Amino acid sequence: MKSPSRPAPDHPLWLALIPTGYLVSFAYGNWLNSTQCITNSGINFLQKEMGVQSTVQYLDYWEARTLCIDPYWVNQWLKNYSAGLVKRGFLGTSLEILSPGEINMVLLNIACVLIPIAILLMMALVIRRQTRRTWLLISAFMAIIALSPFGKVLGETTGDPLQVV
Repeated sequence: MKSPSRPAPDHPLWLALIPTGYLVSFAYGNWLNSTQCITNSGINFLQKEMGVQSTVQYLDYWEARTLCIDPYWVNQWLKNYSAGLVKRGFLGTSLEILSPGEINMVLLNIACVLIPIAILLMMALVIRRQTRRTWLLISAFMAIIALSPFGKVLGETTGDPLQVV
């Protein structure tokens, strides 16, 4: 005789499925091919800037300087109000105030990967508040959304300052 199975506990730790789904979309949806840009750019950045030795040879091209963010989005983060009112200047001006004189590309890359994950987590919280479904169901649904074309678009535009807005 089988014992009755208990349902999975309703615990918010299931939300860990969401970043996993997004990171897969980012790795294969980002047009720079993030798995390659992380190995090429990340190792080369560490080798050149921090003196870490590696067997990978440093190639001087734009991808290595912007790490995994599309250079177009990095350009948008650089726009500020120094030349007058321009669109998207608010974020560049804010970044300039927080980091005067230079932009830390490693921190910008980390932040730009975390922002879409935060968007997906906030969507999960809204769904939970509106529907009262279990965390497992919501997390699985959001992970599937992250793996869908919607997640691919978030992966392609990782670093877009308008995501912050």
